[in-house]
Amino acid sequence: MEKIPDSIALIPGRGVGPETTRVVSMIVDATNPNFAWDIFDGEAYAEEGDKIVFTPEAIEFIKAHKVALCGPAYAQPYGFEDGKPQRLHESVSRGCADSFGFDSYVEIFNGESVLEGERALEAFNNDCEVFASSYALCASASIGEEYAVFETGQQADADIAGMDISNPCSLILAVGLMLNFLAENERAAAVLNAAWYVLQRIGMPYDFTWQATGELEGALKLEDFALTIIGVIQNPPRK
Repeated sequence: MEKIPDSIALIPGRGVGPETTRVVSMIVDATNPNFAWDIFDGEAYAEEGDKIVFTPEAIEFIKAHKVALCGPAYAQPYGFEDGKPQRLHESVSRGCADSFGFDSYVEIFNGESVLEGERALEAFNNDCEVFASSYALCASASIGEEYAVFETGQQADADIAGMDISNPCSLILAVGLMLNFLAENERAAAVLNAAWYVLQRIGMPYDFTWQATGELEGALKLEDFALTIIGVIQNPPRK
């Protein structure tokens, strides 16, 4: 890909997707990126047997923009076996590889990373690894010569949609992969480091706090979490 696209496709996804993609795009905007967002207005995902794929309309939208950031597709992307998390589905974009000509992938599941293909290193770096492994996050990148798609591994969580309590951290990780791929490494570091700082020093999102501790003390609503990260980006703490 020769240059940063003028606009990037933003696929809100299902369940909590619209609210998480909205606040995460706000976080990225705080870094003054060299692109705008173009939000897909329609159904981006369709069931095909036991997997989910992009609809033809979403495929054309992504191809028109070259790069896409995608919200959640699966109601339950992972399950548990012997008390350990197990992936149930591959990323949507990987399942649509024939439509885009992808040849490289970054798969991050429960904080552990698998890189395939030469282009994977364009997206994945130490900042992504530290952020992913510290909080057992899930995200992916599918990259080819012409197109690149970045996805959250978060489940759709339709039961809490609209309640301002979802956890956007896996989507933030996907943003870090995307910005690195676009050679916006300083902006990627600013986003990931600010999110890390807030999680370590200030508070976690409601849904994240409940999963981690079973308590809600000190938890932040989704919008407050995003605004706190933006504040750290704009006024970085002294080291």
